[in-house]
Amino acid sequence: VTGGGASEGIEDGVNGFAVKNDPETFARQVIEVLHDEQLHASLSSGALRSLRETGIEAMAAKVVEVYRGVIAERQTHREPELVRI
Repeated sequence: VTGGGASEGIEDGVNGFAVKNDPETFARQVIEVLHDEQLHASLSSGALRSLRETGIEAMAAKVVEVYRGVIAERQTHREPELVRI
């Protein structure tokens, strides 16, 4: 459940719930997760999947991939391609 800064990482109903500064909705969602074991398991699984895809280890792997690409291109004396991550 989020109401602020980290909301871009929340996939509503997949790894959490997006709640915009609404304490009543926030409380309802928390209570629902606490009482629904299947929902809790599903959100937990989604959160772990999101972490694997976008967490610090995933980002570090992407940075290493970019560096390796630049090194490989320099070794073949080509100009490196612009890479967006």
